[in-house]
Amino acid sequence: MKIQTRLGLTSFILIIGFLLSSIFLFSRFTTVYKIKNFQQSCEELNISLSRFTDRNLLLYTDKKYPKIAIDYWMNDLIAVHKGIDNVFKSKLIRRLSPVFQKMMESRWTQWSDIYSLTINPYILELNKFTGSDLAIDGTDAGLYDLYLSKSKINDKSAMKQIELIRDFQISLNHSLDIYHFRIESLTEKLEVEVTQYIRNSITLVISAVTFILLISLIISSQFSRSIVRRVEETNRQVERMTEGTLEFSKDHKNVDEFDVLVQEYHSFSQGLSERLNLLKFLLQDIGNAIGTDTDIESFQETIVELGMDSINADAAMLFLVDSERSELNLVRRTGFCPPPFSLDKRISMVRSNVEEYFESHPLSAETPVFGITMTTGTPLFIKDNVDSEGLPYNAVSDEWLFISSLISLPLIVGKQLMGMLVFYKTQKDKFFSDLDFTFIKAYSDYTAQSIDNVNKYKTLLENREIQKEIDIAAAIQKRLLPSQMPEFSIGRAMIHSRPARGISGDYFDAIRLDEDKILYTVCDVAGKGVPASMLMIMIRTILHSICSRHRSANTLLKELNYHISGRIGVDQYATMAVFVLDEKKKELSYSNAAHHPLYLFRKKEKQFRSFDTEGLPIGVDKNAEFGHKLIRLHDQDYLFLFTDGLPEARSLSGEELSVEQLLRFLAENLDKSPGNLITAVELYIADFAKDARQHDDQTFLALQIQD
Repeated sequence: MKIQTRLGLTSFILIIGFLLSSIFLFSRFTTVYKIKNFQQSCEELNISLSRFTDRNLLLYTDKKYPKIAIDYWMNDLIAVHKGIDNVFKSKLIRRLSPVFQKMMESRWTQWSDIYSLTINPYILELNKFTGSDLAIDGTDAGLYDLYLSKSKINDKSAMKQIELIRDFQISLNHSLDIYHFRIESLTEKLEVEVTQYIRNSITLVISAVTFILLISLIISSQFSRSIVRRVEETNRQVERMTEGTLEFSKDHKNVDEFDVLVQEYHSFSQGLSERLNLLKFLLQDIGNAIGTDTDIESFQETIVELGMDSINADAAMLFLVDSERSELNLVRRTGFCPPPFSLDKRISMVRSNVEEYFESHPLSAETPVFGITMTTGTPLFIKDNVDSEGLPYNAVSDEWLFISSLISLPLIVGKQLMGMLVFYKTQKDKFFSDLDFTFIKAYSDYTAQSIDNVNKYKTLLENREIQKEIDIAAAIQKRLLPSQMPEFSIGRAMIHSRPARGISGDYFDAIRLDEDKILYTVCDVAGKGVPASMLMIMIRTILHSICSRHRSANTLLKELNYHISGRIGVDQYATMAVFVLDEKKKELSYSNAAHHPLYLFRKKEKQFRSFDTEGLPIGVDKNAEFGHKLIRLHDQDYLFLFTDGLPEARSLSGEELSVEQLLRFLAENLDKSPGNLITAVELYIADFAKDARQHDDQTFLALQIQD
């Protein structure tokens, strides 16, 4: 028996059991509801009997007009009689115990006797009274008052009629008291009966539900055991299939779905094995293409053709991303690839226009169909476009824009979109399978990684060439800077410079002007790298060509600025400090072009003094003027110039060193010579920064006066 048939039979049995249980539950609870209503009727009968008994007691002594009192009495009797009919003629009595049924028969018989022996004659006598002249005489009084009035006049006939009514009233009252007591006992017994019936109903309901659950459990257990046996058998067949010892005969009959599953799995595993072998060869081919082809176009062609061959596609396209414009450009197309969306008639009517559509229309997020793949990164698989009409403009098989099946795959590395692969089947009744889609997804993942590797390899080669050129430029720049400081008779000077990158934007120099004068300068060019280096070379070249004509630092800066301004961009400039040391006069000429001040520590004063002058950066204004200061020097004076790379050096936490902290360190180490002090500053900066990357070049000049 097929598993589906077994499931259907099991479901049918469970549904029938559920329906029977529902009917049984509804029946029992409906009966309980009716019995509770029956119990309510008994309570109402008890109340009616109490009301009728009270009415009967007051009939003789009531002050009302006798005829009205008799009408009230008759109405209450009718209510009692109606209640008795409702109770004793109910079919629900048969639902209760035999003992209670006998009690009900007994109470019905008792009421019948009371009615026939007492109530009927009583009614006849009352009717007789109401139809006589005596009732007219009692208009203003009750029966008792009427009796007293008749006894005064010794009307024996009237007295006898009233006495007879009184006798019936007493007799009925006695019977009603006894019957009312018996009805109350019947009501109490009914309460017990109803409680017992509800308990029995609950017990039956639980038993029925338990029985149904037990039957369902037994059926499910039997079915589960049969499924387990089939699973174990299927597992053994799969193991034999893995070992290669399972054989399928063509005339093998399928017992159930497991046999079909095993056969389909066998076919799938064979197909998957073939696809995996094919994927291995494809990856090898792509690897070979990466390793041997320096031609990117050949590599792209290899990607498209290998993908088409692996899934027997009729056409394919490869798009690669244009990161600057956030678009995908077509780089390779093989076969006829109609756009899977509506086109302008001027385009769709001419085949060449359609074929070349994607060459002139890059893909963007707004492109129909493909835009969704770009923005979501989700592959698109239209298996059968005729049935699904996923591409309605290409669903008519007789038209030349027909697409039978389509696969669109984003090429993603990490979270970055690298491009897109699109494969077409354009022949009628030819479709990509689910296995084709799964296979080509794996292929596209490897393709994306391969494209990324090729791009990174190209970037690496380009960066190597750039770095090689930077290293050459840095070496040239280093040769342009003084390898050692000029010696002079009244002291010593040392300088340290460290570029943030290969090429420095800082410039320092020491030029002997004559036998008594030496020019010192520290310059910080805006920016870094090659542009800053080019401006630095311009400044050095002009400085060396004009320095011999000047003995004052401010005139030197003015001429230098004049030659630089107008020859560089508006975003290029340099800050620069210059002083000319006159060792004979023991003084220096100082001027500053928006650079850090010159710091001078006088040993006699035991404190730092800073010297600054007015002036714009070099290259900003051709007609700029620069201030000038003439500074006298004394024995053991220490002069310092530096670029902002030192005070702005950063620690791993992002904290900057600051000028104050640097000067504090210098003040603690003034006993060292300029050479040793330079080394101490280098170590101090390195210890402060640790492994934090520095963002600016660092240059530091120390000059000490010694007689």
